[in-house]
Amino acid sequence: MKNIKRSLLPLSSNRTADANEDYNLNTNSMGVRGSTYSGSHLAREEAKEGGPWGLKELCPGKDPIVDIVAVHGLNGHREKTWTCNETSGDNVLWLRDLLPNRIPGARVWTWGYDSRTHTRSHRDYLTTKKLYDHGRELVFDLEGARRESKSHQRPIIFIAHSLGGIVVKNALLHSDRVKEGNLEEQRSIKLSTYGIIFMGTPHHGGHGVGIGKILLNVAKMQGDVSDSLLKHLEEHSELLQQQISEFSLISQSFDIKFAYETQPTLLAGVITRVIVPKWSAVVSGTPDAAEFGINADHRNMTKFSNTDNEDFKKLSCTLELMVQKSSSKVEANWALEARMKQAILLKIAKQTFMVPFERDSKFVGRRDIIANLDEKLNGQRRIALAGIGGIGKSQIAIEYCYRFRDRHPDASVLWVHVGTISRFKQAYEEIAKNLSLVEKDDQKANTLQLVTDWLNNTKSGNWLMVLDNADDQAVFESRSLLTEASEQSMPLVCYLPHSQKGSIIITTRDKRVGQRLTAREKPIMVSSFDGPMAKTLLRSKLDQSIEWIEEDANKLVKALDSLPLAITQAAAFISENNITVKEYTDILQASDSGLANLLNQDLIDLRRDFDASSSIIRTWQVSFDQIRVQKTEAAELLSPMAVLDRQGIPKALLREYSKEQVEIVTALGTLQAFSLISSDKKGEAFEMHRLVQLSTLKWLEMQNEKPKWQERALGLLSANFPNGRFETWETCALYLPHVMIVIESLVLGPDHVNELGLLVDTANYLRSQGHYDMAEQIIRQALELYEKAYGIEHPDTLRSMTMLGKILDHQGKYDGAEELLQKVLILREKTLGGKHELTLSTINALARVLIRKGKYEEVKKILEQNVKLGSEILGEEHENTLDDMKNLATVYYYLHQFSKAEELEVYLLRVREKFLGAEHPDVLQIMANIAVTYARLNRLNEAEQLNLQVLERRKRVLGGEHPDTLRSMAGLAMTYKTLSRLNEAEELEAQVLEKRTKALGAEHPDTLRSMANLAVTYAKLNRLDEAEELEVQVLEKCKKVLGAEHPDTLGRMANLAVTYKTLNRLNEAEELEAQALEKRTKALGAEHPDTLRSMANLAETYTKLNRLNEAEKSEMQVLEKRQKFLGAKHPDPLLSMANLAVTYAELNRLNEAEELEVQVLEKRQKVLGAEHPDTLGSMANLAVTYAKLNRLNEAEELRVQVLDARRKFLGAEHPDTLRGMANLAWTWKLQDHLKKAIPLMSDTVRLSRIILGADDPDLKDRQQLLNAWIEECDQKTGNLPKSLFVPGA
Repeated sequence: MKNIKRSLLPLSSNRTADANEDYNLNTNSMGVRGSTYSGSHLAREEAKEGGPWGLKELCPGKDPIVDIVAVHGLNGHREKTWTCNETSGDNVLWLRDLLPNRIPGARVWTWGYDSRTHTRSHRDYLTTKKLYDHGRELVFDLEGARRESKSHQRPIIFIAHSLGGIVVKNALLHSDRVKEGNLEEQRSIKLSTYGIIFMGTPHHGGHGVGIGKILLNVAKMQGDVSDSLLKHLEEHSELLQQQISEFSLISQSFDIKFAYETQPTLLAGVITRVIVPKWSAVVSGTPDAAEFGINADHRNMTKFSNTDNEDFKKLSCTLELMVQKSSSKVEANWALEARMKQAILLKIAKQTFMVPFERDSKFVGRRDIIANLDEKLNGQRRIALAGIGGIGKSQIAIEYCYRFRDRHPDASVLWVHVGTISRFKQAYEEIAKNLSLVEKDDQKANTLQLVTDWLNNTKSGNWLMVLDNADDQAVFESRSLLTEASEQSMPLVCYLPHSQKGSIIITTRDKRVGQRLTAREKPIMVSSFDGPMAKTLLRSKLDQSIEWIEEDANKLVKALDSLPLAITQAAAFISENNITVKEYTDILQASDSGLANLLNQDLIDLRRDFDASSSIIRTWQVSFDQIRVQKTEAAELLSPMAVLDRQGIPKALLREYSKEQVEIVTALGTLQAFSLISSDKKGEAFEMHRLVQLSTLKWLEMQNEKPKWQERALGLLSANFPNGRFETWETCALYLPHVMIVIESLVLGPDHVNELGLLVDTANYLRSQGHYDMAEQIIRQALELYEKAYGIEHPDTLRSMTMLGKILDHQGKYDGAEELLQKVLILREKTLGGKHELTLSTINALARVLIRKGKYEEVKKILEQNVKLGSEILGEEHENTLDDMKNLATVYYYLHQFSKAEELEVYLLRVREKFLGAEHPDVLQIMANIAVTYARLNRLNEAEQLNLQVLERRKRVLGGEHPDTLRSMAGLAMTYKTLSRLNEAEELEAQVLEKRTKALGAEHPDTLRSMANLAVTYAKLNRLDEAEELEVQVLEKCKKVLGAEHPDTLGRMANLAVTYKTLNRLNEAEELEAQALEKRTKALGAEHPDTLRSMANLAETYTKLNRLNEAEKSEMQVLEKRQKFLGAKHPDPLLSMANLAVTYAELNRLNEAEELEVQVLEKRQKVLGAEHPDTLGSMANLAVTYAKLNRLNEAEELRVQVLDARRKFLGAEHPDTLRGMANLAWTWKLQDHLKKAIPLMSDTVRLSRIILGADDPDLKDRQQLLNAWIEECDQKTGNLPKSLFVPGA
């Protein structure tokens, strides 16, 4: 046997220099160590410490048809690695001694290289740079030897042990990259290589073990390894893995077999370990790869002693089969190479534009995506466009192809439909014919490989390929189904070209497919148009004869969610049927079935693939069917999502559909990858496109599965919807839309009894949010079904009845609520007894209704008894007991027992805040009640501050539209009104009225209360016509809704009477007040605060009618009763004393008037404070009496004090301030100080005209007085005061 040798540069200097170089890990380098090839191929000299290097022919072969080349691993030897040392002393080199007998037609080579990890210097060790260098040297040696023997096209089969497999991979990578220039002949090695047998080669890390660690295990077989090698392998293992991974891009070109060790290797004489585990030695998914175990350790798996060895039989049989197939495959490789060179010479690429669609002259928008494509393709070779079907991915790709051709006229542009395997192959066949890579009728050519190789060749020029409809990963994992049995079958993904001169755009509905085909590059997501661009698209697609109305177009694109395919189809339908945009939209919005029918229209679109439906529904049904095949769990999850509300679908609810959380995660990932759903930022809730939902429902109907999923959704919602209490509101809010959708879509009956609790809990939550009408509708449905199933006395039936009663109470339907709750009370007392918790709770609910109906005395007794029982049975701090206390405090308030109300409310606040927290709705309700009580106790600043706190918290916790929030706004407005901040009060009350009308309806009691409050404010602002109009409306509605005897109705009568009185329509005022007094006496009793208020109002009217004796009699009665029940210091008795004093003054009983007024003033100063508006009113009244008694100096003193205080606290422009100015001016006039009186009255008139308006009666009176005084002054002195404002003069 002869040694084939080649000349080398001196080894000693170069090897040492290599070890000290900075490591260069650039695997794309094309340079060869030392000088270029010259001279004959001689075997390299052996270094003092190393084994033989270079090629050595072990067997020339008999008429050889294949070259078998063996490459050893770390610390290996080109002969010893393959030699078995027998105990008899015979050494068997099986490549030389055994294999030729099995394969006589094989020339067998072995190749050696410096793979040492142990040297005396510890410097001359293997590096990752040398791995690639050794691969180049292998190519250099092998190509030279084969060319010299004129066998450069003979098939090659490599046998590689351990690290030698990595060297072989790098050799083939190098050969593949050398496609032009001086080294082009080295490409012959890759073209001629048929296959490789890897024996214990570590292809990758895994199971927590890196590739570097495995290589260290290999190195340690020889004993201790130098520290520097350990460090080097650790630092560069990732780059090494990258080098190995690059081989996968060309691996489809070879027939690959994997042999792995099954026995552990003894290390350092102590430890045993499998050096390269099976999972590292075998690359799963490699096309047509066989794997087999060798019953030996890592060191001995390459040594066979005889032909009877079972492992030798496996290996030699594998080689025989490979040799048989090698010739035809390698011949095809060289034939393809020749055809590609011919095609390149003919410059076919300049004429290749294979896009099967015309350019859309009306293409609109998508500038950002096209710019993004330009940017991405400038730095990478592949990018995916991902999005839901019909979103316009293919249209963008078509437009991009035409723009690419315009910019690059010499480049090839290729379109490949990859929806199915057959379409993929068909497209490649067309490309091959167009490029003249095959003869026209050649049915045997491997067009997939021909096209791939042609595009991989840089001489083919620049190209752009579109892979359209790459939705199914299975297509790319499928085999090519080649026609010749001798040709190996590979996954289609192996036929996607890689070239620095080419780019690939992938359109896909499944963004995961896009990521897999682009080396995990994030796809460009294509979404719907925005509104303006959607309208532009619609207009461009409509026939020009169709009338364009902007508003109609807005409605249509909104209804279609701005989806391009839907808009295009809508425009086609409108144009073909000559209807208007509005007519189409009306059909679309009439019903879901109408929408489905329109979306199911399949109108021809020449810019869509002929296999793709133009129907929206059918387009997406393709996705649904595909998902069902790929991921059954995803289809199973899409179905329940479709029967829920399409927005805010909680992930927590979806988890209930499977016990395996991994399945839920992957199923959701699949649906998101297809853009059928999207998630919020936290990934805790999902949304489904409206048209996707409709299409899914249509799909479920076609599968007869819609009812099944609706029933299942009902069951899951029933099991997961909370009870509606405050602490569950957040969850309730998430689930509510889905509950509403499901219960509206199903006809509930006796079979749904177990799910009726969902309806009760939903109604309770809706009630807490102020959605009373929805709550009533749902609870009535539950009540009806419960009663049918269980009867009226069942606990669930009674619970539903109680809930309905509470809802009716909130709606202001007090009679219905009372009747229902009375019925529940009777039944619960019968079944549970009078002291049961539920019985006491029912009494509490009934008490609230009775309070609303004004039955204060009756309900006071009930609640006091309930509080007592609740404290004894349940405890003072039990929820039911505290609710009773809250209602009792409300009763105390309405009975004007404000101190008792405050005491109870303060206790409740302390207890509730301790258990519930500062922002619980029940705590806020108590705070609001305390604020109202403070206002009645004239602690107005405290009332305002507390109202503001409650309002702010309610807005935050409940929202700005909640009934309780509106109640807080109304309470704050009332405080402003009491403080005479009327403009602020009006603004708030107007807001409350608007929101209550919208949320509760125009006739809800709370809405009517808002109207009444606003009317009072109008009256105080002297806008009497507006006040009267509103009060008349309120009174009529109260009579209709609440009844003529209801306390609120009587209150509205009293308010209207006050307005009539202010308008000087005294007879109408008297008539209303008399009616109110009579009805209040009957309904509330003669001593009720509201009854006494009616008596006082009527007395005031008598005074104005100059029926002073009747007035005095009524006022005396009111005063006596108020003092009796409220105490002498209460504001109401003091008001009665003040009114009586006015009557005495009118009767000219001035001394009695003065006596009363002095008492009132002193008590008001003490109770309310010296600067309270009522106190100032008393001072003003006393000043009037002093003036009538001609005690003008005392009158002046009081009036100066009143005016100063009003200016300070009410402002210079307040009506009471103006009244104080006029009164003081009048006093000065009486004192004959005209020169002081006239300027003050002049200023009063000026401000009155601005503030009160030209038609105000007070302004007219003041103007007349001023004119008279001016005339009088002129007559007396002839001089007017300087700087006098004389209105109208």
